[in-house]
Amino acid sequence: MSQPRRSDQDGPHIRLVAWDMDGTILRPVHAAPSETALFAHALGERSILFVPVSSLRLDDARNASGEGFDFCSLVAASGAQIAEGLSTLKTCVIPRDDVIRLVDAVRSLENAVCIVSPATGPHLVLGKTPGDESLEEFDRTTGGAFANRHVVDSLPEGFEAVAACVAHSGHSPREVVSYLEPVSASLAFVPNGEHLIGVSLKGMDEGMGLAWLMERNGVSPEEAMAFGGTAAGASISDTVSYMVATADAAPEVQERASFSIGPSEGHSVQLALGEMINVIDREGALTPRGMLAALEIAGWNGRTRPRKS
Repeated sequence: MSQPRRSDQDGPHIRLVAWDMDGTILRPVHAAPSETALFAHALGERSILFVPVSSLRLDDARNASGEGFDFCSLVAASGAQIAEGLSTLKTCVIPRDDVIRLVDAVRSLENAVCIVSPATGPHLVLGKTPGDESLEEFDRTTGGAFANRHVVDSLPEGFEAVAACVAHSGHSPREVVSYLEPVSASLAFVPNGEHLIGVSLKGMDEGMGLAWLMERNGVSPEEAMAFGGTAAGASISDTVSYMVATADAAPEVQERASFSIGPSEGHSVQLALGEMINVIDREGALTPRGMLAALEIAGWNGRTRPRKS
């Protein structure tokens, strides 16, 4: 794990806290613990931006996070959608020809389906065949986040996808990625667990979306920290100076994080957040030193690890 980029633990104050919500606040029941929104509001009242980050599209991420997060900025659809409160600031779409090639490739892959998502409205499931178990495995993996969907034979005319993924069973993630990579030089394929491959435009990921939002708000990497859990959210570590992995985070996050705390199932992120608020109230700001004190409450063992090259 990497050391913080600054050695001065009383350096720039933390002004932004990002959450890989798919792998921290939503696990294991795919719903945010009720106290999270209260902590988010408390941070906002103390001039700290709270930014959920998700591979889910904007509507689904808002539904999953629950009530009380409407005031937050949000990076969704692996960076393809960015919102500030209820206003959408940015939307990128996957070229239609790339989506068609992706669907055609998935059709010839046994026990795999392609799910493509418009900015709003039902998701579309393509490539499903009789007896295909991949969609059922997909539902177990995502906790029903894609329940609003239609199974269709082809991509409707004029359909624009902001996100896509491939659900599969009976294959290793590496095998599926190797099979899909020749589809398009402009698409990136990122495993997210054992049965799901996220699909996005190259250069478009959670970290890039967060970097865009930070620049818009004048927040430097030294003023930002993030809690990470899923492999898809590992790119956030390239954007913030302080990346915190939960104990049950994906290996990709553990390798790239600065610190590790307790498991998400133990509400370790919420414990850290609550203590951060206490630190701000005592000291007037959240410095890196105060952040470390909060992480100790959440199970940090006092060690950092060098990032693997």
